Amino acid sequence: MPQPTPPPKERVRISDVTSHLASLHERVLFSDMTSHLAGLRQRPTFSQLFGARILSPLLWIVCGLVVAFLCAWLGTRPTLTQVQSMHGTNPDSKAVVETLRELQRDHADQFRSLFQLLVLSGLIPLITLFAGYTFGVREETRQSTSQDTESNP
Repeated sequence: MPQPTPPPKERVRISDVTSHLASLHERVLFSDMTSHLAGLRQRPTFSQLFGARILSPLLWIVCGLVVAFLCAWLGTRPTLTQVQSMHGTNPDSKAVVETLRELQRDHADQFRSLFQLLVLSGLIPLITLFAGYTFGVREETRQSTSQDTESNP
């Protein structure tokens, strides 16, 4: 059985490639290039760098507090054996379960109110204040410069 012959390879000349690239280069308009460059990220301003430097530790503090509150809540949560030992030697099962529910509910409410006081009412508004100032200043200057360029063609 005869082997099939491979198709002949086409040779591409360097002059053909360069002429093709030159024609592509002529098709690209200057306005297209500037529109692509406008999407590039600009260097951060001093206020953005300062805000990011302040925001980073605050975010780590909030994350640490969330983990600390969760661990403290789980570690100090009333258990069934603690409630049974509170009721004495022969406790009623319904009374033990009801007491356990009440103690766990009070425990969760106490931790929730402390978390809201420290984290949600204290640190989160502080973070939004710094973030709003840091990144809002940049947007405000960007919008004012774009309005100036639109009014002065």
